[in-house]
Amino acid sequence: MFAKTSERTMRTVRAVLLLGWLGLVLSLFWDPLTPQLTDPASHSPFAPRGVGPDIQGRGTADDQTYEMGPRIWWTILVPLIPLFLMVFGHEAWRRICPLSLLSQIPRYLGIVRKSAFVHRASGQVEKRVARIKAGSWLDRNASYVQIGLLGVGLAIRLLFANGDRLGLAIFLLSVMAAALLVGTLWGGKTWCNYFCPVN
Repeated sequence: MFAKTSERTMRTVRAVLLLGWLGLVLSLFWDPLTPQLTDPASHSPFAPRGVGPDIQGRGTADDQTYEMGPRIWWTILVPLIPLFLMVFGHEAWRRICPLSLLSQIPRYLGIVRKSAFVHRASGQVEKRVARIKAGSWLDRNASYVQIGLLGVGLAIRLLFANGDRLGLAIFLLSVMAAALLVGTLWGGKTWCNYFCPVN
């Protein structure tokens, strides 16, 4: 299905997903919409129903409004990633991943780091986009780096980002900044091949 889709269309899909992700991060800082959807007096499908337990003397959880950003992230979007991987496969995910697009933005802006390359035959020095060298430490240990980053991400989720909107926003912005930094330091799909925990 995705193999026959043009790269231009997939870039548009990645851009839409990235804008949606940025909108979700923005909603973690300021969200005037979803508390209205969770108002028990409303007829919204997200409004709590029934009677729940008393929580630290503040009444039940069912009579309070809340912002839905963390709930949308942890209960809808994150579970969709493994489901998508199982149904469509890893290569399809790599074509629509918003972090893939984010790591390519420095290349589109022309601010990617370049390194000197000497042609053996002519001896001329040419500047090329920097890449991870074959056989380097990172090239040999990319799987360990990715598993390590996945473990660190899970620990951060459990300790800081799971129940705190600001913690989740900082975590997501940090992941986005890491993808941008990797895209600035090395060209190609370096983020996807060497750093991304989903790989």
